[in-house]
Amino acid sequence: MGGTSKGLICPWMYTIQDSYIVYILFFPTLNRYYVGQTKDPDDRILRHNSGRNKSTKGGIPWKTVHSEPGKNRADAIVMEKQIKNQGFEKVIANTQMSRVK
Repeated sequence: MGGTSKGLICPWMYTIQDSYIVYILFFPTLNRYYVGQTKDPDDRILRHNSGRNKSTKGGIPWKTVHSEPGKNRADAIVMEKQIKNQGFEKVIANTQMSRVK
């Protein structure tokens, strides 16, 4: 992970060594979501927004609407699948409600 990173997806990421991040991106024009997991969130968002990722190429620029840490890659993959099964809007709404409490 780069030491000069600005924390585009999650600024707190660099305080959690060796963890993976699960993130949700949103492209408002098409009302489309994308979920993924990575160890280097800044590089990943740059790759999504540069058109180098086939699955997100048509939605540039993507906006990060949610991110959370996983303990390791296996945990992040499980979290990613749970988000896909639960639905993006529901995960985001639950996250926003938990912040209000």
